[in-house]
Amino acid sequence: PDDTMKLLEICFKAHFKKIDGNIYTFDGTPIGKSMTGPIADIFMIWFEEEFIFNPVNEFLPYLKSWKRYRDDIYIVWSGGAEALDCFFWQLNYKHPRIEFTLLKEKKMESCRF
Repeated sequence: PDDTMKLLEICFKAHFKKIDGNIYTFDGTPIGKSMTGPIADIFMIWFEEEFIFNPVNEFLPYLKSWKRYRDDIYIVWSGGAEALDCFFWQLNYKHPRIEFTLLKEKKMESCRF
């Protein structure tokens, strides 16, 4: 495990970009590297267990469905608009590197095809 962690640290620290002759380094997972997706998935699994599906989450009863693929999440919510806004607000303060955006679907009373 120690060697694996050292290798991951090297991979993340070696992420840089040359722009206009200047070299910039970046924190986090570099876009386009093959390890980025699995690392993001591992982190999000931890995040979901810690903050979403944790029994102490007061909003858990309102969350009828949570489907995620990498950084796209689809939820079905039964708690009303105000509770959803509170849940969303709290999610954005759980970790400094995670930022959720919310797109609400309009309720469809009737549908014509």
